This record gives sequence, structure tokens and C-alpha cells, in this order.
Amino acid sequence: MSKRSLTAALLLGALALAAQRPSGAQQADREVQALRREVEDLRQEKNRLQDENIALARRFDLERKRALEERDGLLRRIAALEAGGDAGAPLDRLRMTLSFDDTPVPDALRFVQDVTNVPVDGEGLEGLTVSLRLRDLSPRVALSLIAANARDAEGRWGDLRWREVDGRVEVSRPPR
Repeated sequence: MSKRSLTAALLLGALALAAQRPSGAQQADREVQALRREVEDLRQEKNRLQDENIALARRFDLERKRALEERDGLLRRIAALEAGGDAGAPLDRLRMTLSFDDTPVPDALRFVQDVTNVPVDGEGLEGLTVSLRLRDLSPRVALSLIAANARDAEGRWGDLRWREVDGRVEVSRPPR
């Protein structure tokens, strides 16, 4: 091989290597593109988290509204009972004091039953507790407050309902 052809071959090899190796500008362009992709991914994550936060806030507002409506209903019921409920009914004529600190709901219901001599039935209430300290209220209001304030071990509301049926009180969870 002549010196000239060897030089040409070396130049061609060097050009091929130079073409394969990115220049400083090409490397910078790749880094900019990678950073743009990262910024776009972060924007999408931020938007997803904001959407999730909005959904949680809506759910909280609905639960808060439900709880306030329930409280208002109980307060209206208390006012109606105090204004002249049926004085002969055991759930209305008696007055009682509640002092429950993480008391199992079945025990709280048994207490109401013992005070009123009205049978109180409740199934599927195990694992629920109630904490209340109230004085001078009727057993009817006490049952409503026990049902409204029952919580499970994780602090979630028990969502209990009660009703009078044939001289008995039935306490239950609504079907889900």
C-alpha cells in the first residue's frame, strides 16, 4: 500500500469515527430533549396529583355535607321531642346520661335497653365503638347519637340506622 492510499484510508477511518461520535452540539441537543421529556413527565404527574386532590376534596365536601345534614336532622328531632313528643313512650319520657369512651356499640345498646326496658336488637355491630358524654337526653336521642357516632377500629363511621318495630328497637348497618 502506498503512503498516499494509507493516508486516504486513515482519513476515511477518522471521518467515519467522527461521524459516529456526537459533536458537542449534538450531545447538548440530546440532553435538552431528555430534559424536555422529564419536564413533560413531571407536568403530567403534577396534573394527575391535582386531579386526585380535587376528587378527594369533592368526596370530603360530600361527606361533610351529609354529616351536617344528619346533625341538623338530629337537632330538629331533639327540638321536636323537647317541644312535646309522646310523653307515654319509654323512648321519649325517660331522661338519661351517656358516658361512653370507646365503648363497644353492643354494650351501649344494652345500656339503653336496661334503662328503657325496650328490647334492642343489633346484629353485625361487633368491632364498632362509640364515644359520647351527654346528659339529660331521651333514649330516642341517645339511640340516634350512638348510631351517628359509631366507628370501627380504623376510625371510619359505622353508618348505623335504627328503627322501632313492634315495641322493639332494631339497629343495623344499611346494605352496601
